[in-house]
Amino acid sequence: MRICSPQLGISPDSNLGGEVHDREMLKSLADLGVEIDIILPFGKKHEAHKNWHFYYLLTPIVFPPIVFNALVLPHLFWIYFRHKFNILRVHSPYFVGLGALIFKLVFPRILVIAHYHHFEGNKVYNLIDSIIANKFDLIVTASNVTKSKLINKFGVLESKIAIIPYGVSASFAPQIVDQQIILEPANTSLLCSEDEQAPRRNSEPKIPRQPFRSEPQGRRLAAMSFISKYKLHGKKPLLYIGQLISRKNIPFLLQVVKALPEEYILLIAGDGPLKNQLQDMVRSLQLDNRVTFCGHISEEEKPKMISLADFFLFSSSNEGFGLSVLEAMACGKIVIAAKLPVFQQFIDTGRNGFLLDLDSQRWVKTILSLDHKPQTKRSLEKNARQSAKKFSWNNFAKTYLRRVNHSFPSL
Repeated sequence: MRICSPQLGISPDSNLGGEVHDREMLKSLADLGVEIDIILPFGKKHEAHKNWHFYYLLTPIVFPPIVFNALVLPHLFWIYFRHKFNILRVHSPYFVGLGALIFKLVFPRILVIAHYHHFEGNKVYNLIDSIIANKFDLIVTASNVTKSKLINKFGVLESKIAIIPYGVSASFAPQIVDQQIILEPANTSLLCSEDEQAPRRNSEPKIPRQPFRSEPQGRRLAAMSFISKYKLHGKKPLLYIGQLISRKNIPFLLQVVKALPEEYILLIAGDGPLKNQLQDMVRSLQLDNRVTFCGHISEEEKPKMISLADFFLFSSSNEGFGLSVLEAMACGKIVIAAKLPVFQQFIDTGRNGFLLDLDSQRWVKTILSLDHKPQTKRSLEKNARQSAKKFSWNNFAKTYLRRVNHSFPSL
């Protein structure tokens, strides 16, 4: 089996849900021996894998993204004549779908497999879906919600849809350094070099500096670096990770933190078009000292930041899966999220997290109640971690290959 997958990006630094999905899925398929041809805009950052083969557009920027449909066509023909791939993977129906189906008109034996994460409600995208959704050979999605909409709104045959839950990278796990150190008095000397600390008396012998610190101490210092950077000492941090866009309902989270006692603060990790508007809202609510915009954080930093939070909050109104929610659970954090059907496949309210209506007082009450019941809180955190263990990218890749081989045995 050989797959061709045109991509707008699979950066190792990206924490956008769709891009993380594509990167980890393609990596897991390659780990299982699948050869994958990847088309990227020129200069796009990516990891290396012995079964990944890269081809580049002449341009580093694709704008608007829908023109990617036309830009990839020459590359598809060139790669096919050279390597004869048998699956054309569509990471976005809107940015690759039209080009992929044009290619299939020339080579009808090629299987076109599309991935649908969620629906934005965009009129242009809805029009594209109404034209092409039922023409794909197979559609992969993570939830029954998306599957139902594909069937009921766009007339896709149920037999053409495979529900395969996404996975979580093994790097998302509880960190050795406990969140409790936030409550310790600030000790900046631990973050300084030996020469920056208090001077020795002349009579004191110089002790040779150790070439490196032990791993637990290193992790503790890494955590304390986060604590110092975001001024977390003596605070109870709440965390949101994701894009700063309308459907994420971040103003609701500001109302929640506004109603909580002063020691609760909100860290907002991510970027997006609403950043300036949200910063204005923070100032108008007089939350300048209690809300911090952290900007983009790397995949390496994410588990560390999650592990230092008291709770992970997610008030989005529309999600295809909600990968960051599952990542927080994998780090052993209690997630309080909007009551969306898609989250029900891994959050059981009161056992490993909470799915609540967008009622700020109820969110406040839940947070305060759990902070007054440490034993219950620890139990939920343990259950969250255990629940997340069921989701891995290796399982996703194996299920994907089984479904493809079952649906197309002559492949």
